[in-house]
Amino acid sequence: MLAKAKRHIPQRSCIICKRKTAKHELLRLVVDEKGRILFDEKQRLPGRGAYVCPAQPCVAKLFTKHGDKRLRYAFRGKARELPQKTIDKILEILTVPKGATKGYEQGKNL
Repeated sequence: MLAKAKRHIPQRSCIICKRKTAKHELLRLVVDEKGRILFDEKQRLPGRGAYVCPAQPCVAKLFTKHGDKRLRYAFRGKARELPQKTIDKILEILTVPKGATKGYEQGKNL
């Protein structure tokens, strides 16, 4: 009898700390056609994506000059602005306790 093969888990790198980890553990940002950076909660939006660790130091650096430089590089210069709405969504996800994610999975709290 054949043993079940392990499924491939896509790996991505954080644009801030360069740490590689499973794609589903990272926060995905995507740039739209107008150059705005959007938070892609379900990781399904079309376009080029950039990934950031949900760790506090990486997210804090994302909003600095260093983070701005990394975003522009990741989006090949197409990123124009990081809207306040996107910043608020990222910070909201990070402040939610791990056990209280049921509402977020169903989209009730966003």
